[in-house]
Amino acid sequence: MIDVRVLNRGTLYLLMPVTDAGRNWLVANTSSAWKWLSGSLAVAKSYAGPIVDIMVADGLNVEV
Repeated sequence: MIDVRVLNRGTLYLLMPVTDAGRNWLVANTSSAWKWLSGSLAVAKSYAGPIVDIMVADGLNVEV
């Protein structure tokens, strides 16, 4: 089962949690100053790859 979907929106990437585990991970491991849009965490393109790498290392299933 996928925990987080990554949606490429050009200069922004949306990290969309699909499961509670995905949402809990994003809330616990990212800054509260970052913006959520329509239930997805919006990050700059340069942050998306490293965040995905860490999520996978922590055992989450990520769809890119």
